Amino acid sequence: MRARCRAPDAGLSSAEVIVMAAIMSVLMIMITESMTTLTGVRSEQRAQIRLGDVTDKVARRIEQDLGYATRIFTDTPADLEYLQAMDVGIDFAVPDRRLPKLTTRGFFEPDKVGAPETGNVLFLARRLPRAQLDTERLTGTMVQGYVFTVATPFDVGGQLDLLRWNSAALADYWDLAGIADPAARAEVLVQLFEHGVRFAWDPSAPRCSGLFEISEAGALVQLDADRLIPGAEERTSSRPFRLRHLAIAPNSTGPPHRVPAYARQNGAFPGGFELKIDGAAAGKLVLLRIVTQSTLEARQVSGELLRFLTSNG
Repeated sequence: MRARCRAPDAGLSSAEVIVMAAIMSVLMIMITESMTTLTGVRSEQRAQIRLGDVTDKVARRIEQDLGYATRIFTDTPADLEYLQAMDVGIDFAVPDRRLPKLTTRGFFEPDKVGAPETGNVLFLARRLPRAQLDTERLTGTMVQGYVFTVATPFDVGGQLDLLRWNSAALADYWDLAGIADPAARAEVLVQLFEHGVRFAWDPSAPRCSGLFEISEAGALVQLDADRLIPGAEERTSSRPFRLRHLAIAPNSTGPPHRVPAYARQNGAFPGGFELKIDGAAAGKLVLLRIVTQSTLEARQVSGELLRFLTSNG
């Protein structure tokens, strides 16, 4: 019996339709997965670019601070007293925050057990442009200005961001004390007060004798021990990560950018913001390590910045 040949225009058989549908389904799944993977890769690439751009901007701002620093405060009782005299609104006596210890080895290494050196608080005094003051008794009096700056990680909604705080401006104590004529000195102090400068600082003195208040009457008065130096967050530079869906990486962040790398973990200390300082009074080398991560992507997207910065502070 001869098999019948299907006419050319007879169409697909049921079996062929089923096979074709199965092939198309597989192809659609493969295409969808490929598009999803490509979208995820592009999202991660954008996150990496965002991480790099924001962290680099933060590092360049810190580098600028160090360039104008007249003093970098380190882990000593005297320097901690100055830090606690700043009205930042953060408790710096807790174990989660620490100033870096000054070393003189000429190189950096991870902290040894029982010998903490790494910090997560940058505290320095920056020079402001010198101001020229003219009064009835004196003309051309030059007064150096300062501002204290603090940068440290802090928790914002369960994620770490970087706080940047600046104090009110302070005048150099010795530029004022060096004016021999008391009446002329009072005129200079009154002029400073009128321009919003209410404090003075002796960079060579400890906290108990180094901070002064300028009165409206033109007097220079030792600042009481319980008085704090006021200040505020710097709007343009504080909290740079959260608004861009980024965060400073917490402790126990794994490879490829583990946290911490230099410090020994102690509770929330140090987080992905590590500082080490080596050198002497004439010049210092600062190691700055910032590990950040994206808060949007399903998979962990992190980045590391490691800079070596110099300062004469």
